[in-house]
Amino acid sequence: AAPDAEQPRVLRGMALARLGRIDDAADCYHQHLKQYPADPAASHLLAALGIGPMPSHASSAYIMQKYADYADSYDHHQAGMHYAGGQLLAEAVTHVGKTGDKVLDAGCGTGQVGRYLAGQGFQLTGVDLSAEMLQKAEEYSCYHRLYHADIMDFMAKHPTGYDVITAADLLIYHGDLRDWLAASQACLRPAGWLVMTLEALDPADPRP
Repeated sequence: AAPDAEQPRVLRGMALARLGRIDDAADCYHQHLKQYPADPAASHLLAALGIGPMPSHASSAYIMQKYADYADSYDHHQAGMHYAGGQLLAEAVTHVGKTGDKVLDAGCGTGQVGRYLAGQGFQLTGVDLSAEMLQKAEEYSCYHRLYHADIMDFMAKHPTGYDVITAADLLIYHGDLRDWLAASQACLRPAGWLVMTLEALDPADPRP
């Protein structure tokens, strides 16, 4: 109905993939990429179909645009989905961390992890690529420091700087995780902890 719209073409491709019409789905994704070459979604979906390489990560431009539009409704949307990732990560940190530990919340967003950890004796640092999401996090006053930065660049500039790194719904924007894991290891102090969420795939469902 709207051939020039951004998301309908991707959603049509996903529907076709679910129906097993792989070639038609791939055609939708290729058409989308011709018009929106900076959007990683279609590239990831093509790779999931076994067509083309997996992108290493979503572009910074895509992330900033996505969350500039999403920041105002993000918390409400997550609450509606009964999202518990931030709470689960915070609970894990309380088990492995100790009072005074420096905790880096990578991709902190609106501060969902920080809100659960606030007041528990940790030194909390939040880093995010979206200025709009950071503004929301700042309103809760749960972090000791907030930085507007690319997390890979930030970790590279702070070797052995943190006792714990949390990453809630951050790694879904990365393909090959080896560089990210190496960077986080270098940023952690000896015997530090990386606490992260990953998405589970249904083994009975071969397509995205």
